[in-house]
Amino acid sequence: MGRSAWRAAQLLVPLVVGALCAGVPDINAQAGAPAAQIVFVSPYRGTRQIFLVDAGGGGLQRLTSPPGDSEGPTWSPEGQRLLFVRSNADDTQIYTASEGGRELRRLTAPPGTHAEAAWSPDGRRVAYITRMSGIGRVSLMNADGGDKRILSGPPASASAPEWSPDGHLIAFLVQSQESGAELYLTRSDMGGMRRIPTPATGVIPGVSGFVWLRDGQHIAYTTRAGPAQSDISVVQLDGTPPRWLAFGYAPNWSPDGTRVAFVVAHVGGGQIYVQEVTSGRSVPLTDPKYISLRPVWSPDGAWIAFLSVRGTDLALWVMHADGSGQRRLAPAAGNLSVLPVISWVPYR
Repeated sequence: MGRSAWRAAQLLVPLVVGALCAGVPDINAQAGAPAAQIVFVSPYRGTRQIFLVDAGGGGLQRLTSPPGDSEGPTWSPEGQRLLFVRSNADDTQIYTASEGGRELRRLTAPPGTHAEAAWSPDGRRVAYITRMSGIGRVSLMNADGGDKRILSGPPASASAPEWSPDGHLIAFLVQSQESGAELYLTRSDMGGMRRIPTPATGVIPGVSGFVWLRDGQHIAYTTRAGPAQSDISVVQLDGTPPRWLAFGYAPNWSPDGTRVAFVVAHVGGGQIYVQEVTSGRSVPLTDPKYISLRPVWSPDGAWIAFLSVRGTDLALWVMHADGSGQRRLAPAAGNLSVLPVISWVPYR
């Protein structure tokens, strides 16, 4: 999703650190692979690496290797290339790999660090954040690493670039000491900046995350309404006042745009809900005794992948879109400040 996205989950990070002690084998669990496959981040020999698994639980294989941590996996729209970020000591750079983790290619290099990479809808370009002296700038390059340029020059640090569905705009966050993070747009062809009003719904200002709606004319954003509550609101690009959508965070729209999955936090846990956009009816899908987060729809809308914390076990799970058939697939890594953590392989 759009990776969209979402940094509100940082409240749950301390609860999942113990899961990093788990290990994942680097060989296939069974022969063959169904159409539905997921890449995700999992612990491996004291690092975080990217793995591939079938939605049915088989075909587990490791795609990246130490040294360093490999995170933020995203498949290209045609499903042939994997985009990710590798961090080793103080150096963080953007890489691609072909199917199966072969043909590794580094796209960026010092000076500075480069991360938070996102494919354009046509797979020809990559938006990312170039960070030098602690200041982030929205940058753009071709899918092969060529024609690098900086698009934004905000007065403060930028983060979380996300393409509009038509590829003409890139939304991103700009940190503000007075009002928290604010939502901005830049044109992918010529740059420039425009702020999108995102009024807070509670006492805590600033946007904690956002995602494009599939019509390309609306953006859903999350604000902190209180110490343990987040709100999801939807704003139009034309400046029409936002409308409140739901209590929760980390919204992820179904492929047909008729449903949205999101997380509702509560004391001691977090549940995944699905809401019908037209009726506004919401139903919980996961057990309130556990922490479930980061829902991501499969390309056909039949499955939802998510992370779940049960005791000290942080793992990748899948379920049918109605919440049935929940299945644990593999251990997951615990650095939830890096997005995305889960990416479905596009159907080809």
